Amino acid sequence: MALRELLRYKSLESVTLVDLDPEMTRLCREDEMISRLNEKSLEDPRATIINADAHKWLEEAEGYWDVVIVDFPDPRSHGLAKLYSRGMYRLIRRHLARGGAVGIQSTSPYGPPTGSRRRGSRAYWCIATTLEDAEFYVRPYHCHVPSFGEWGFMLATKEPLPGPPALFASGLQGKLYFLNEGVMRAMFEFPEDFSRPSDPLEVNRINTQRLLYYYAHEWGARIGSGG
Repeated sequence: MALRELLRYKSLESVTLVDLDPEMTRLCREDEMISRLNEKSLEDPRATIINADAHKWLEEAEGYWDVVIVDFPDPRSHGLAKLYSRGMYRLIRRHLARGGAVGIQSTSPYGPPTGSRRRGSRAYWCIATTLEDAEFYVRPYHCHVPSFGEWGFMLATKEPLPGPPALFASGLQGKLYFLNEGVMRAMFEFPEDFSRPSDPLEVNRINTQRLLYYYAHEWGARIGSGG
């Protein structure tokens, strides 16, 4: 579906989709119902589909991209948490073109109650801290996803973004049911329940896996070793 939305923009010259599971991309291409929903986006001549481990593929890839969209599963195992590490973000930064931007799925910004008050998720804000340590300028944002609830993302760039986030709405194209200037402005505002913890958060590194610790503590998840 993300590929479908990207292909709305006629200025898009090419897009490379990297997914670990060939059966998933096959299903999205061949299943009648799913291909109808994604408007046969995987068959678009501008799209190149690659089935590989994203981290390993990016280590060997050449060239630069203007936009990188990162939609990994939540960091609930060592194999997944490494995809949210400083090393991974430095690798993405190496391949980001000047003036480019990265959008990253970053778990829910909701954190557990602390006494009588609630603060934002330490796992969520650890991702922001890690991106900043990887020398990105970061604008956290969130929106309500009906199947997930309130969900968080990061917008990361090499250079500071000019102007307020609502300005981004001027470039929206296609028939949209949800996103407009007002919604986009609200996405970049954080109420107290989502606010950044006042105490420092550790950077997530492959050899420390601090994000996995924060995530498991908040979600009561078992720590696994698989991806």
